[in-house]
Amino acid sequence: MADEDMERFGAATDRLRAALSALEGLVEATAERLAREAGLRARVDELEAAVASLEAERDGVRDERDRLAGERDDLRRQLADQGREVGRLTAEKAALDRSRAAAEQRLDAVIARLEDSLGEEAAANARAADAGASDASGPASDPAPEPTPTPVLEEEGHGTDHTAR
Repeated sequence: MADEDMERFGAATDRLRAALSALEGLVEATAERLAREAGLRARVDELEAAVASLEAERDGVRDERDRLAGERDDLRRQLADQGREVGRLTAEKAALDRSRAAAEQRLDAVIARLEDSLGEEAAANARAADAGASDASGPASDPAPEPTPTPVLEEEGHGTDHTAR
């Protein structure tokens, strides 16, 4: 039986060696799997850090967007205010243009009346000169008319007297 025991012992040793070899294979596979898991964990940590960074950047972009929206609203209000001011100034200019045109018309009327008056005075002076020349050459006809005084003109709508000299 000693041979039989040796055979059983040899077979048990072979089985133990096979089991040990299988166990070593499992240990190596487990070590590789643990290394891969550690690498995956490191990659997950990197991705989580990247996500946190992107979220912070997103929050910064949102803050900048909100700031720019506020600036845009301020600029729109300023533009509306300026539009109203331009409208007011345009209306004021139109009123000034109308007032100027009316003043020019009044001035033209005053000038026309002055020209008419001066024309009448010049005609009267010419008649007087003709009469004076005929007096020198012959019998006196009508006495020379007295020069007419220059009329006092009032500018329409203002009641201001202007005396032409």
